[in-house]
Amino acid sequence: MATIEMHANRNLRPRVLSDGSRRGIDRYFSFGRGPKPHWWDDEHPPVAGPIVGVYENCKGSDRDALVIAEEGLTVLCESEVKSFKFADVARLVLPVKEPVSLSLCVWLRSGARFEIPLYDPVGIAFDFYRFLLSAVGEQRRPESP
Repeated sequence: MATIEMHANRNLRPRVLSDGSRRGIDRYFSFGRGPKPHWWDDEHPPVAGPIVGVYENCKGSDRDALVIAEEGLTVLCESEVKSFKFADVARLVLPVKEPVSLSLCVWLRSGARFEIPLYDPVGIAFDFYRFLLSAVGEQRRPESP
């Protein structure tokens, strides 16, 4: 299993643990571990590397869906597609509890600010923050000889 896929599955994939507790996010679709969203087709815009999974911000719709790939993240906005590579992330801004963050702010090395929409369920920004910390750290880790 690729490393970004591993981090996405650990932080986002819905599952039931051996003690019966639930983990993950119901609207996250892991492409390597289950079905894809009904609206998905391979004609979606190109992303950075092989696709790992998709999170539906709006249930049953591609509006503002987040496409996670091995090298980056893409947001499928109505009027445009926005994306960044994990290797280009300079800083992640920790989401807040009061009022609950409905997005996640990422600063890129270019100085650009990237806003990731995350509005349902409330508090999901923290799950994506943990995932992005892992993904960005993975991209910065030097390769073994």
